Amino acid sequence: PSPVTSLSVSNVSTTGIAVNWTIPSSDNYVTYYTISYTPSCPQLSSVNDTVSVDPHQSTTTYSYTLIGLYSGMNYTITVRAGNVLGGSELSRSTVQTEARTPSGWPSSIQVLQVNSTANRFTWNEVNCSERNGLITGYTVIISNSSITYNLTSTERYIILNDLVFGTEYNISVAAVNSVGRGPFSDPIVVEIGIVPGPVGSVSSIMDTTWAVISWSVPSYIPSDYPIITYEIGYHILFDKCCFSMVDDDDIDNQMLQFINSTNGATFTTQITGLDAMSCYIFGVRAYTDRGPGGWVFIANETLISTQFVTLTTCTQEVGSTNTVSGAVDGASIGLGAVVGLLLISLAVSIIIHIYCFIKLKTYDAITAKQT
Repeated sequence: PSPVTSLSVSNVSTTGIAVNWTIPSSDNYVTYYTISYTPSCPQLSSVNDTVSVDPHQSTTTYSYTLIGLYSGMNYTITVRAGNVLGGSELSRSTVQTEARTPSGWPSSIQVLQVNSTANRFTWNEVNCSERNGLITGYTVIISNSSITYNLTSTERYIILNDLVFGTEYNISVAAVNSVGRGPFSDPIVVEIGIVPGPVGSVSSIMDTTWAVISWSVPSYIPSDYPIITYEIGYHILFDKCCFSMVDDDDIDNQMLQFINSTNGATFTTQITGLDAMSCYIFGVRAYTDRGPGGWVFIANETLISTQFVTLTTCTQEVGSTNTVSGAVDGASIGLGAVVGLLLISLAVSIIIHIYCFIKLKTYDAITAKQT
């Protein structure tokens, strides 16, 4: 049959939508419709509903109600008419359900010491199926037995400068959308000033199968809790290029600890066993007896592995003229081989960087569409 026309929605609520369309006008009768609706949250799956109809119905319009939807969620809705011969082309529409207050709360609250007076509180966003609308900000409650801070932030962090060193605080965070504030997270208890700040000046030197990572001591180290070790985490990045953004979720394996590396202002370690021509993310953080400071990241790419061919020329000395000519010819062949291999390596490197640029653009476009 022909595609349905005039696809529209009505009676939009927090959990339901009525989908309306005009039946195909062709002589090919319709015996069923397939209605698909896909939420914008990438963790959720599409749903397909099929409804059978009388092939000789006299009505020109049809309506189908979707229920059990997520609040404040964008949906892409498609309708396909079908009969025993097959299905029509898709007709498409987009709609957003009505919002309500968030049902979930931020997770993974962390406190990072910025310096001797400032503390940075960070948290992860609410699961997209529990936001119930666009998150516009956060409410943060920080309290102890003598004082309570009720703060707001439009970002997933907040920096405070007037907390008391060595004092315990309870911290909870709630998400806010256009309808109102959601529930607060379970409070965590932290003691201010007991973990070091982030390390400084992280750099890397790369070869084909190894990397040398360097860093300097944190700008803030608790006076009562000296650094006992530095931790270096790394792994290969398969889905991003080395000039893209990385975060601590990427550090998830191959951790290395260096217990006796706390004397001095700068530190260096070598990591071996890497793959050639691959992008790696490296993270460094300092530890005290009370826990780690924040990760500092750097991403870099190992070099291309180039195997040079050694040419050996065996000649029989006939005369001084032939000897000089054989030596010159052998040197020319060797030089030509080296230059050729270098040109091949350069061409491969250019192709790889063009591929990474295209891949990064695609990744950014997909991320922007999901957001």
